[in-house]
Amino acid sequence: MIVTLNNAYAAPVSKLRDPFPSPPTLPAVSNESPDIGTPDILFSKSQEKSWLYYLAEIALRRTLDRALPLIYLPEASPVWMEYIEHILETSSQIDEQLSAWYDHLPPAIRPSVNPETPPSHQLAFFTQCRFLGARASILLPFLYYTLHNESHPTSEVILSRANEYLHLARGLIIHPSKHKRHGGLWFVLRGIWSLSIVILATVHARIDGLHTPADWPELMRFSLQMLRIWGSEAADIYLMYETLVRAFLTICREVGISAEVAELPR
Repeated sequence: MIVTLNNAYAAPVSKLRDPFPSPPTLPAVSNESPDIGTPDILFSKSQEKSWLYYLAEIALRRTLDRALPLIYLPEASPVWMEYIEHILETSSQIDEQLSAWYDHLPPAIRPSVNPETPPSHQLAFFTQCRFLGARASILLPFLYYTLHNESHPTSEVILSRANEYLHLARGLIIHPSKHKRHGGLWFVLRGIWSLSIVILATVHARIDGLHTPADWPELMRFSLQMLRIWGSEAADIYLMYETLVRAFLTICREVGISAEVAELPR
């Protein structure tokens, strides 16, 4: 399935010479006395697994590149408010595509769909975050609608999807805090900041039926700690940190949490 998706059409980049890594070649093993524990075999198996993660990443990225523009239109927010039923139908179709991608992954690299389950290593972390982040992207319009809808009661279907987003957001904040420097760090930090701001918005809104994570102050500390650490190396990340500090303390005052209890990370 992954290979089929990646060979579906020839993109212009395919005309470049050697634009992508080549698949690993397993060393020859004697049929008489194969020794699968030799360093060469173990290294090749590791390469093969890394290659599967690489193909999975490409397939998911291609799916999202085709699907997300159907939801994230120009002036998306007014569209979400006026045509939420259409967005609901479209998001269900995209979710089916994501499920097909997930179901066709080899078991060895299939990430947990439970955001409470931490990834076992960095490649698994990337794959899980990509998958959960993709699902969060198609659920965000329903949380936005729930937060801004004042004309009539929000349906149970839309409310359940908004709550599913909040459940995913919790895992997408906690798991990255356990990893060190990597190539996608800036994108992870930007995502953490966005998720944190959205969670604070739900705390501020106090909407019945909208289940903000009970440990949201602790989640904010996770986010602030990450942003503060890496903000020393990037001015824009530090600006995110300062903005989130102000928003966090403001919401804490609104709900009656003192600055001492809020306890900003140091």
